[in-house]
Amino acid sequence: MLNLKKPKDSRSLAKTMAQIANQKLAREVVVLNMSEIEHTPCDFFVVCTCETDNHIRSTADDMMRASKDFGLGKPRSEGFTAGEWIVIDFFNVVVHLMLEPTRKHYKLENLWGDSKFLEVNENERLVNLDKEKVKSYLAN
Repeated sequence: MLNLKKPKDSRSLAKTMAQIANQKLAREVVVLNMSEIEHTPCDFFVVCTCETDNHIRSTADDMMRASKDFGLGKPRSEGFTAGEWIVIDFFNVVVHLMLEPTRKHYKLENLWGDSKFLEVNENERLVNLDKEKVKSYLAN
């Protein structure tokens, strides 16, 4: 179990959501830092792949619970009914939990390819993805 701290800014909130996704065994968890790009909908996207609709809902539930526990209020959310793509909107951070076919179809990483691509490493730090991993996201 992770020992999560209350996020103090958008970057730490994105990191916390990525940590929860990793803990729930989501795959290909990537944080897109869009804060330096003009006219973006938010500062950070957290994008990950879940195996099943139940896996997506369980991961989203943990994120919603963490938001409540941290006193962040209830974020807007969409997609709990369909279960193939859940969006959790914290305003400056938007989390996308997707089934693999949905993620491959919409290719959010390609749409926001000018972003800085980040991941949570084994030391629980948010770090830049290496160039080969970024290429693999953009190639899908």
